[in-house]
Amino acid sequence: MKLRFLLLALVLPGISTAGGREIFVAPAGAGGGDGSRGRPLVGLGAAREAARAALRAGPGPVTVSLLGGTYRLEESFRLDARDSGRPGAPMTYRAAPGEKPVVSGGKVVTGWRVLDAAAGLYEADAGKARFRQVYLDGALLTRARHPNGGWHGPFWRLKGADVKGRRLLIPPEQWREVRALAGNATLEVAWNGHWTHYRGRVGAVEEGADHVAIGIDSPEEAAFFLKPNDYFASFPFHFEDAAGFVDEVGEWYHDPRSGRLRVRFGPGVDPAKHLVEVPGVPVLLDVVGTLAEPVRHLEIRGIGFECSNWTRPSERSFASTQFAQPYDGPRGYEGMDYPPGMIRGRHATKLGIRECRIRNAGATGIQFWQDVSDSDIEGNDIGPVMANGIEIEVETGTTRFMQEEGPGTSGSQPELRSVNVAIWNNRIHECGRQYVNGGAILAHFVRGLLVDHNEIHDLPYSGIQIGNQPGGYKDWGCRDNRVRGNRIERVMQLLDDGGGIYTLGGQQRGTVIEENVIADLRRSPWTGDFWISGIYLDNFTQFVTVRRNVIVNVPTFYGAVNRAKDNTFVENEGMLWAAPDGENPRPKPQRMVAFRAMAQVEEVMKRAGIRPGYHPRAPGEAARPD
Repeated sequence: MKLRFLLLALVLPGISTAGGREIFVAPAGAGGGDGSRGRPLVGLGAAREAARAALRAGPGPVTVSLLGGTYRLEESFRLDARDSGRPGAPMTYRAAPGEKPVVSGGKVVTGWRVLDAAAGLYEADAGKARFRQVYLDGALLTRARHPNGGWHGPFWRLKGADVKGRRLLIPPEQWREVRALAGNATLEVAWNGHWTHYRGRVGAVEEGADHVAIGIDSPEEAAFFLKPNDYFASFPFHFEDAAGFVDEVGEWYHDPRSGRLRVRFGPGVDPAKHLVEVPGVPVLLDVVGTLAEPVRHLEIRGIGFECSNWTRPSERSFASTQFAQPYDGPRGYEGMDYPPGMIRGRHATKLGIRECRIRNAGATGIQFWQDVSDSDIEGNDIGPVMANGIEIEVETGTTRFMQEEGPGTSGSQPELRSVNVAIWNNRIHECGRQYVNGGAILAHFVRGLLVDHNEIHDLPYSGIQIGNQPGGYKDWGCRDNRVRGNRIERVMQLLDDGGGIYTLGGQQRGTVIEENVIADLRRSPWTGDFWISGIYLDNFTQFVTVRRNVIVNVPTFYGAVNRAKDNTFVENEGMLWAAPDGENPRPKPQRMVAFRAMAQVEEVMKRAGIRPGYHPRAPGEAARPD
């Protein structure tokens, strides 16, 4: 037996160590490497095959160490049950010590031609495949729009809607302005309303004396008009996606028919001296087991992931409720109707995503779709992303799931639920950069979820949501979740009807929200007049305990509304800044929701947020046996 393992060590790529086997991989270079650091394998596919062979060969841990550089993908890098480790001997993909590898779904655009040197206007062939983002040295540029601005405005305002006719109503003078710039281009109209966000391809247009009626070209056009006419009045809106809108530095337009990409880089900027990328691959890392053979004991550590794609809004339009959830269509895992995760998992246990840098996702950063349990999301930096930072248990958010499973504390198929996921020490920021009702963490009907000591900041909508639409005081198995010690700042920067921490309905027995610090939520001039709260229990929420939270400088400290009941609020502290417009003023209580010593408040404020070295549970601790 010893001779067999010795022979395997001689033929398997990589190097044997006291702790197992290590395989080094590089993104480019000559082939024929042996998997050592000096002669690495080339490409993630080669490393995966070598790792699988090592896993079959012996019981020790196997590590794939990525050397620095960019690993550009043409398709998703998929791991399955063959990539599973063992208890105490995980399969690990990590950054090699001292290296900063990046896995990218982006395509580099080259071959730029000058259209207007004084304006810094260039054009290049970017291919005919659709994309919705362009990056200059990693920074997001602006998809050509009118009126000019960004995700935070400025906008125009709707006159209203003709819901029966499924048309938006806008002022005639604004339509004339758009047509003068866009000509006969195919346009996209985008608008926000409270917690909703819509992006529709412009269909039939009817011009009248006091308004212009705009239809939506979408097979799901009814999803855009689910509210009464007056709901739409004064909602902010803008147009996108016409070459004539490229009139401000940083704007771009891509014509998928010709493949030409036009960008106004600005005077003095030569794109040939910079990295210009467009996304091409929707899911970069896909961890996919089966119910019978889940992926087990897999670790992803210290790797950069960036530049993923999602084009459904360009192809079918997009009407979404809070946290960028489509109102319409199926949530199929293999389809792309639902906003996908840059890193995605299904049927996995003991999966760890740790210390990764996740940015420029075309939709969501990390997404545990279904049946990902006893798993960790730890120490990552997530953002900017176009939709959500993290999403847990997508499948249970569907009406179809609820109709098929039926209510119950665990559902009729508890083995399909994601249980005991821990999310801690992550920095999640700048979510919702295009789908502006995106947020940091969306958890559907989850059990045993721990959201602990994260830092969340700079979002147009809510920070954290637990639960989804239950249709009343029903039990869909959402219970025993803990949201504690998080620092949430500067969220709700554009929309309303949300908060720092938000729950959406149903029985949530055993769920506790405690010792979080939520600060500086200021109502945008473009938002409506619905609630913006530090902690917001909404729409039939039951049995949640909210205690010892510190909420500073927000429109409403906390509350339970829309038939939420049987919830407990205890020892929470609401404060206003002594000098709201000053520079880092010391907080002083002006309204005491609960009377506690200021030292206790300051201790909660001191402890909230990322804590280096902190672990909320023993490594490998599970809610259910392996």
